[in-house]
Amino acid sequence: MSPSISSTANALLETFGSVFRIEFQTTRISGSGKNAKQVEDFLIQVMNEETGVSREISNLSGGERVWVLRALYDAFGMIRAKNSDVRFLLAVQDEADGPLDPVARNSYLTMVNEAHRLSGRKKTLMITQSEALQAMIPTKIFVRELGPRKDGDA
Repeated sequence: MSPSISSTANALLETFGSVFRIEFQTTRISGSGKNAKQVEDFLIQVMNEETGVSREISNLSGGERVWVLRALYDAFGMIRAKNSDVRFLLAVQDEADGPLDPVARNSYLTMVNEAHRLSGRKKTLMITQSEALQAMIPTKIFVRELGPRKDGDA
């Protein structure tokens, strides 16, 4: 499944011209000299195509990680649906856009919308404090406007 997931994630990242490319590495060389051997492993490498630098996903900045993880999560869901005929009809993102700068939020929403379209989801629920992102989302629920319930319950 990993080639399908990385291919789908990379296609999502390309929807907004991302410079990132994901690659799964499932083996590595351990030891040196006569003791060198190939061992199984699982690393997610992210190549920045502008700089030519490849880093493990854990070494990305917060904003970079938002892009890559969102693409991976959505790709995994799409491949799972294709292979099992079980689709996720709802995706929830709880303030995932927090580390993004204002310019990046527009591109991020483009990628989220493309994943929504390709996956066949019915709803994508985005929780955000960003007024700029709220302005780009067509249907909104403002929790602060709901107010407390009349019976005193929270």
